[in-house]
Amino acid sequence: MNNITHQVRDIIVLLIIALPPFLYLYRYIHENVDSTVLQIITYLLYWVGTISLANLVPSITVLFLIIESRQEKADTREDASEYENKRFKLNYSDDKWKFSIKTFIYISLISIVLKVLISVLNYLVIILIENFTKVNLQNQEVVNEFLQANIWLSIFYFIIIVFCAPIVEEFVFRYWIYDRVLKSKLNYIWSAVLSSLLFMIAHFNIQGAFAFFLVGVTNCYLYEKKGYWAAVANHFMFNFSTAIILISLKVFDVPII
Repeated sequence: MNNITHQVRDIIVLLIIALPPFLYLYRYIHENVDSTVLQIITYLLYWVGTISLANLVPSITVLFLIIESRQEKADTREDASEYENKRFKLNYSDDKWKFSIKTFIYISLISIVLKVLISVLNYLVIILIENFTKVNLQNQEVVNEFLQANIWLSIFYFIIIVFCAPIVEEFVFRYWIYDRVLKSKLNYIWSAVLSSLLFMIAHFNIQGAFAFFLVGVTNCYLYEKKGYWAAVANHFMFNFSTAIILISLKVFDVPII
């Protein structure tokens, strides 16, 4: 029964993370590749790669789409309003896609303070839940897998957690769900709350639920004020600091509760 539950959960997470980038990739391939055979091969490679390598392929797809939309804007100078009417097409003329190394570093440094504050708040929530329910909350499954992995698998997990997850998850939860889906129907606050709840639920972990929600809300704010890459920077630093802690525990063989 547990295996079936885990499989259902993995399928749900796979679809949530991999489907939005695929829809944008599908449109791009459909418009730019004439060969039906090449189209089908590309789609198959995407899903096989996603199933085999987790969010590595979706994150690479997101980067590819951003780069291509930037090039397309430079080549065609298409009006921004025309993009808004096109489903599953990125609009690089929108300032939210602009990358600034200065902003990325600045947000990453601020995120260190946010990480500490959110971690403390989440720890207090864990204590309250455990005292109230008399149940010991479990670590996120990927944490245990990371700690038990060999050196090569640990490197793979590090890449997936630190680099790939922020890129694809911010695309899915902040750009697609928050901006494209919810904000067209709801106001800023409700869109942020609902997309952050979905972000929290998608991690399937009660122990870190409050932290995931707060990170989601924070990233919605950063997305609005500084753009997509600011949200990625905050997400990156949260995951990077967590990965460094896990590596330290692994190297010094410190048991984790």
